[in-house]
Amino acid sequence: MAGRPLDLKTLCSVLKTRSKRKVQKLAQMLIEEYRQRNMALEILELEDGVKQKQVVEVRGSHAYKHIKQLIDAGLVAKEKVGRNIILKTTPYFADYFGLSHDIKTMKKQLKSLFESFGSGSQQSKG
Repeated sequence: MAGRPLDLKTLCSVLKTRSKRKVQKLAQMLIEEYRQRNMALEILELEDGVKQKQVVEVRGSHAYKHIKQLIDAGLVAKEKVGRNIILKTTPYFADYFGLSHDIKTMKKQLKSLFESFGSGSQQSKG
């Protein structure tokens, strides 16, 4: 929700932890949660930058329709970089999901989201 891909180091910083394993586990839990919702929005783990081509490779050709819907809704913007198209969230994305535009506040919100999601899943399993 930062308008750019977040690497593990950044996520560790947001969550104020050094445990990359813990962050990967929480990210995987969020990925699964979004997958179960069966929506156009999805969290993806990518090897490098968020390229439209990679989204299509992961989601299949129907992803073009979903990407267009997100762009039409003003939640995502396309940026051409060389021969690649990079997808970025827009300020409206933050507004729509009730997130702050201030990066420090957004980091706190994300941390809270990860922590509540992590503890909620642990409670339901335990």
